[in-house]
Amino acid sequence: MLARELEAEFKQPININDVLVNLVNHQTDSFIYIFDQGDDAFISATPERLVKADDNELLSTCLAGTIKRGETPDEDSLLAHQLLNDEKNRSEHQYVVSMIKEAIEPLTYSIDIPTSPVILPLRSLQHLYTPVTARLKESQTIFDLIEKLHPTPALGGEPRHVAMQFIEENEPFERGWYAAPVGWVDADDNGEMAVAIRSALINQNKATLFAGCGIVEESDPLAEYEETKLKFTPMLEALGGTSQ
Repeated sequence: MLARELEAEFKQPININDVLVNLVNHQTDSFIYIFDQGDDAFISATPERLVKADDNELLSTCLAGTIKRGETPDEDSLLAHQLLNDEKNRSEHQYVVSMIKEAIEPLTYSIDIPTSPVILPLRSLQHLYTPVTARLKESQTIFDLIEKLHPTPALGGEPRHVAMQFIEENEPFERGWYAAPVGWVDADDNGEMAVAIRSALINQNKATLFAGCGIVEESDPLAEYEETKLKFTPMLEALGGTSQ
């Protein structure tokens, strides 16, 4: 799972409150958060849940495989059908499903995974989506799940060690908070973690955006590049820009 960054510079300081309002109004199916550290603000509207634990009931989601939204309902349905039947995207998605199942199996009972993904429609994109539910063993916590799951193949790759070493050696920037787990945990070990994608690091009038794509045997470099442009769209729109 390789990523790239996009640097945007504005004529005036970026109003963080305006960006948050835009995300809340338009990215209604995403987890929205912000971290402030000094002059930096890391902000995201991510659709990807890593794991949720509620009274030992576990929910994780497989989100891999992307296509744009259509301009009409008919075009939207056609694109969704194309995504559901695309060999490359289905293969990429299955890597994530298989890894999540393998990762949580030792920690859980009664794993339930649908046999086929469905479409998750967002404002600018639609994804292949498969929910994974299970019951967490009494001796395990949400932190054990995070350790097993992060990074999933959708953020790192498979096999994990080899993929992460390749990323470290070949990506021309440090990911920092990008792709990290972010969320909350209470005193009873209930909690929810999202994955820090569709994000930007903002400093005064500059923003650095991050987006990635899953590389499999059937990948086409130009198509993967275009996919990252799609993934920049939600944050660029919130900042008042465009990916065109």
